[in-house]
Amino acid sequence: MSERNKELAVVNGYKHRFVGVRKCDQLLKWCCFSDKNFTTFIFSNSEKKIVIDSKGEHNHPADTPNKIEKQVLRENCKRRAEESVSSKPIKIIRTELL
Repeated sequence: MSERNKELAVVNGYKHRFVGVRKCDQLLKWCCFSDKNFTTFIFSNSEKKIVIDSKGEHNHPADTPNKIEKQVLRENCKRRAEESVSSKPIKIIRTELL
């Protein structure tokens, strides 16, 4: 999930955000998260597990696995802090790290 609670898919180190369903074949359409010109797309099945097709070329380097893990951890901590305002921040971070 992104900072704005939108679905994300990570494929080959590139983050993609969900755009919608393609009308002609009901495939799910995802565009590159970092590409503001919307030039790179992937299409997946409805289970969101298999990439069926892709279009375009990425014009930026892929994110490292370490960077993606760090972003996931940060977003999980933010959500947990919003849900339980009485928990101390260090407790939330430790819980997420374990």
